[in-house]
Amino acid sequence: MNSEPVTEGPRPRGGIAGTGLTRRVAARLGVAVVATALTAGCAAGQQAQTANEKPSLDGTNATVGSIGLRGLAIQPPTGPAYDTGAAAPLTVVLVNSGSKADKLTSITSSAFGSWGSYSGNAAKAARTGGAAASPGSQSIPLSPGGRVPYGVPDATNVLLLLKSTGKLYPGTSVPITFTFASAGTVTVTVPVTLSASGGGTLTVPAPSGAGAEG
Repeated sequence: MNSEPVTEGPRPRGGIAGTGLTRRVAARLGVAVVATALTAGCAAGQQAQTANEKPSLDGTNATVGSIGLRGLAIQPPTGPAYDTGAAAPLTVVLVNSGSKADKLTSITSSAFGSWGSYSGNAAKAARTGGAAASPGSQSIPLSPGGRVPYGVPDATNVLLLLKSTGKLYPGTSVPITFTFASAGTVTVTVPVTLSASGGGTLTVPAPSGAGAEG
């Protein structure tokens, strides 16, 4: 029995070439879907981060000799600003990394008239007493390898900057000079921590005040 040759007819346009086109379209659609998902994820992350943000202004660090001043910042006022003559608590951790004892002997600033280290109850009296407040200790000993904290959870005393020379607003900063018996002197630009008042509305600093830097 003789077999007749079988001839292959023309391939339909929807065959292999059509399949390749379909695959390319599907791939592009897949990329678009992934990009959309990533964009939505990023947007959700940004919204969550924004929701968790709180008014703040980080402290600053400085070093002179073997003495480190860590987390320097003036704590926020209870109202919109510190009034002239007010006392402001300072946050700082003094660290002596040397092998010899030292002590803080002076704090000066154009924004304040005096300073002092107080116990908790004495600090409250000094803050309410204004210009008539009794002076606190103006000599802070620093043992070798030791630390003296103020304004942090393990602090036992309060370091006050007394007799503000003008209004002092959150978000501004002031130059403060610290003098140590052995390590020497260092001048640091110290920020006033931001605060929120009036139902969560951030207090906006006024135009440059006495002794303050915006």
